Amino acid sequence: MSQSKIVTILLVVLMVCGWGMTLLLGGSVNEKEYKEHLELGDDYLSRGLYQKAIEEYTDAVEINEKKEIGWESLLNAYGLMYEEDDDAYSDYLEVLVQAMNHFKKNEKIVVALGNVCIAEE
Repeated sequence: MSQSKIVTILLVVLMVCGWGMTLLLGGSVNEKEYKEHLELGDDYLSRGLYQKAIEEYTDAVEINEKKEIGWESLLNAYGLMYEEDDDAYSDYLEVLVQAMNHFKKNEKIVVALGNVCIAEE
């Protein structure tokens, strides 16, 4: 094999390895950030700081909108805020509808949406 073919093969291997590492490390960074937002949200929620919790859960959902736990945490925070303040209705309803679009078979979301709609009639 000529030197140019060996160099070409090595460059291709290095490029593939580089992309692989980027994808692997990028995913783990996002997962870590996702979990940090959930933990911060849980902390704020435990202290009754619903708006701050909602901000953290929203950040988590923006990082990975396919994980139900982020949406359920976000909806829980909105639900608690709505119990204390009826003015949160439109925001809560909007997030419920977004969650339904992602998880049509999630019973908790369906029931929460139904309850909010019934309560406002």
